[in-house]
Amino acid sequence: MFSPSAPPTRWFASLPTGVVYVLLLLIAVAPLGLVHAMLVPLGHVPDEPLHAMRADSLAHGELAGRRLPVPLPGGIVPLSFVDADTMLVAVMRQQPSGAEGALTARDLGIADLSAWSHVRAPVAIGVPGTYFPVFNLPAALVMAAAPPLGMVPARAAHAARLLDLGITLLIGAVALLVARRGHALFLCLLALPMTVSLAASLNIDGLLIATNVLAASLLTRGGSRAAWRGAAAALFCVCLAKPPFLPLLMVLPFLNPGGPWRARAGIVTGLVALVLAWSLHVVRNVAGNVERAPYPAGPWWPGPPGQVFISTDSTAQLAVLLAHPARIVDLAAGAIDLASLEASMIGVLGRLDLFLPAFLYPLWLAAAAIAVLSEMGGHDRHSPKPRPLLILLALAASYVLICVSTYLTWTPVGADHLAGMQGRYLLPLVPFLALALPRFRLPGGGTLHAAGMLAPTIAAIAGAITLPMVFLSAYYLR
Repeated sequence: MFSPSAPPTRWFASLPTGVVYVLLLLIAVAPLGLVHAMLVPLGHVPDEPLHAMRADSLAHGELAGRRLPVPLPGGIVPLSFVDADTMLVAVMRQQPSGAEGALTARDLGIADLSAWSHVRAPVAIGVPGTYFPVFNLPAALVMAAAPPLGMVPARAAHAARLLDLGITLLIGAVALLVARRGHALFLCLLALPMTVSLAASLNIDGLLIATNVLAASLLTRGGSRAAWRGAAAALFCVCLAKPPFLPLLMVLPFLNPGGPWRARAGIVTGLVALVLAWSLHVVRNVAGNVERAPYPAGPWWPGPPGQVFISTDSTAQLAVLLAHPARIVDLAAGAIDLASLEASMIGVLGRLDLFLPAFLYPLWLAAAAIAVLSEMGGHDRHSPKPRPLLILLALAASYVLICVSTYLTWTPVGADHLAGMQGRYLLPLVPFLALALPRFRLPGGGTLHAAGMLAPTIAAIAGAITLPMVFLSAYYLR
């Protein structure tokens, strides 16, 4: 053991692996997260306005949204609504008034001075209204405390961003401390620009990704019953929010045997039943369509030719899939556009219109490859043996369910392809690769281990240096 007076490199090398990775997480992610939270305008993260309204409705006791019929020029459409403060809605949807869509000092001043209206009105929220709000809770606490503390909506939203970021970092740090393998892969995922952007916003996906990292890290601890139960609890929260991840929960009885198999299966069966019960409730009472400009049904529509729709329609889409179930495979295979998925997993920021500097994409691809090789070259006799077939089947099933969900809730009726598929939807699947990757005793394992630490850190620091100017140029200097 080295004392703190030893040379810094020797002292750093003497630290436990988890502690080293936590330090790297704070060095690599915290500064970039603060940049995102403070420089990116409110509402300029995917779905952030909707999650802000969801948090505000939760702060006022609304556990779920509600479905209401809305008369539109082409007919009556059921939409999902929550009640939200009208000024919060205006602040989160504020449109820049400067040239080429740039924010002006007046825009920022209006937002910072706009007080709560204390008038609550129904707001169409779409799919986020169906999520169980466990990951909206931190932002909801801020929204509840903001008016008594004299915080205007804009300040409350920034405070909620910082709280979400802090909790994401805390969950990630705990995951890195308890993991027995997968550290490099976990750090790489947590430090991705897309992950950091989501974490430093009111979008729940940053917290959801970190929770899946925690679940996977707990499953690396072998036969520990406490770790297995912690992983089950984490995955239960994730699946309540987004049921397409249910296959990851359903394989838990076959992982890390700690205690009788029947007991593990009984726990998971109960958790799955609760998720399905919530899903049934939101399908019957909450889920609505998404308004669209009138469009004719696509080529897969089995109904009358030329039928025109004015929204998405999950019921009609289900009829499309039931007419030819094999088309689910076509949808899942057709959505594998590697170039597009890679870019959007690494980071397409703003309202999905702000690309990173070009050099960051290959840098992050290299960092991810090095992280995977580092994980494959490691060895820990205490971690469980990889279960590649089981894990890959669960990941594939979750991917298919994500595609089906996207088709039912977002894609125009009868389309022969997915609309709106994004790489960020797949990020919560990545941590479980740590449970599937084979392990080899490779020569130069120490060097590979060090590279797995440094590659994501270098890529993240490069982003922290360059992205502030990207944000300033995109939002403030045009």
